[in-house]
Amino acid sequence: MGLWSLLGIASKKEINELNETISRERAELEKTLIQQFQEQKEQNEQWIQAFEKSLHELKNEHREKLNVVEDHVQAVTERVHDYSNLVKSQGEDIAEKLRVISEIAKIQWASTLIDYVDELVQTAEIEKQREGNTKHPYHYQFGEVTDLFHAICNETQQAGMYIDWKNTKQTVQIFLHEDDARRNVNQIGAIQYEGSNDFGRKAPTTVSWRFNLAQLPSGLKRDLEAIGGQSSLASYLEITTNYVTFKFKEETLETHEAIKKIGRMLRKCVLVTK
Repeated sequence: MGLWSLLGIASKKEINELNETISRERAELEKTLIQQFQEQKEQNEQWIQAFEKSLHELKNEHREKLNVVEDHVQAVTERVHDYSNLVKSQGEDIAEKLRVISEIAKIQWASTLIDYVDELVQTAEIEKQREGNTKHPYHYQFGEVTDLFHAICNETQQAGMYIDWKNTKQTVQIFLHEDDARRNVNQIGAIQYEGSNDFGRKAPTTVSWRFNLAQLPSGLKRDLEAIGGQSSLASYLEITTNYVTFKFKEETLETHEAIKKIGRMLRKCVLVTK
């Protein structure tokens, strides 16, 4: 035993053997790591190939459906474009809104878009009337009562009837045809603020939606007179010898549903008579 061993310190030979052992184990470890890396790389490539294959199959599977959707969007866009050309005659002031609507048409149903166009046209007409004469009923603001007045006017117009104004601050007139309004004949009804004769002192409390029985088409006259038995509308209804009148005082979900129900009756009449 050497001096270094006696002193408890490894000899040079022992140190060399230890270095060889470390080098050998390092080489084996590197070999193992390289092999594992290669195996992982091959497995990743297999996963990528499988994903690309699945993606390709998925695209092929849904290509037909995508084509159908694209065709439908194109058809909707063309329909709204045609309708926009007709609406442009209402005034250049809504041209920008129509451009926005044409963009919306790419992702919405055509019927919804056309309803929206109608609403924009009506809004433009109301704004034009407000600017033209400050005494028009559209000019006033009485909170809920005004909201009801505008809702009834909009529902009447959406039904296909024509609203005119004869220089009265409380009332607009209803005609079945625009030509009748122009000649001021065959007025079938009116929409009116009630509850005040002096708006400067007291705000109106009620909006009446009145129809002249003598001027109504027979089908609409029959339907309106039959409303008395319908509980959902009867609470708003007043019937006299010459008129059927609906009166609204509060803006609630029930009143809006009643207004829309009456609007559907008017729309049915317009479809039959025009």
